[in-house]
Amino acid sequence: MFQVLTVQASVVRLAAALACVAATIIATNHARAEPAKRAPAALTVELNRALSAGANCRLALVAHNGLAVAVKALTIEVVLFDKQRQVVSVLSVAAGEMPAGKTRVRQYDIKAVECASIGQVLLNDVTRCDGQGLTPAACLKLVKPSSRTSIPFTF
Repeated sequence: MFQVLTVQASVVRLAAALACVAATIIATNHARAEPAKRAPAALTVELNRALSAGANCRLALVAHNGLAVAVKALTIEVVLFDKQRQVVSVLSVAAGEMPAGKTRVRQYDIKAVECASIGQVLLNDVTRCDGQGLTPAACLKLVKPSSRTSIPFTF
């Protein structure tokens, strides 16, 4: 009987050791996977508001620099479509300088366009993106449009 208890105790210790090893492996793999879960660095541009201002439509855009470097100048080209998907206007929108982590709000009055007639806003291009290691082509890959309005802001 003494021998059986010793074998059982050895099995219990072995199982406990294996459980510790398994927990360590799982924790190590989870820690390695954590950076991959983080959102990639991006420049976000949000259509935050569309308000009628007389015969004009005032669009409020919120731009955020989620990159690790400052953006010295950012200009995007946006296209406004009506509800029938016809081009209403092509605009060059300058967000200006944005240090890393900075959020900037800009308002733009679209003359002789009613907000209710806008069916979509398209982020067509990045025409200027100055900063360390940044080019318009590189920023085009990093920019993420979104909308808090009923008007879709797409890429």
